[in-house]
Amino acid sequence: MSNPHCRQTLEEEKERKSECLPPEPPADDPESVKIVFKLPNDTRVERRFLFGQSLTVIHDFLFSLKETPEKFQIVTNFPRRVLPCLPTEEQSNPPTLKEAGLSRSEVLFVQDLTDD
Repeated sequence: MSNPHCRQTLEEEKERKSECLPPEPPADDPESVKIVFKLPNDTRVERRFLFGQSLTVIHDFLFSLKETPEKFQIVTNFPRRVLPCLPTEEQSNPPTLKEAGLSRSEVLFVQDLTDD
C-alpha cells in the first residue's frame, strides 16, 4: 500500500538529518559517550556522542539510518525506560545525554513504532 512518493520523501528527510548531524567526537574525548544501538532488524550500530548533546541528536542519527523504521523509540535495557528524545508539551527541550543518566558506554534498543 505504501505510496512510492512518500517513501522518497522519507529518504530525503533521512538524508537531510544525516547532513545536519554534529561530527562524531574522538574516542579519547573525556566527554564522549559510546553507544551501541540494536536496531529492530538485529543490526548493531555504534557511534560516539557528547554528554552535553541533546538526546535529539541520537534520535536524528538513528532516523538518518536506512535500517531504522520511520517511527521508533529508544529504550535503555536496565533499568528499562524510554529515552525522551523528542520535544513534548511538558518538555520542549529533550535532556542531554548526561541529564538522561547515560554512562560512557551504553547499549540502547531501537523499537519499531510504525503501524503495520
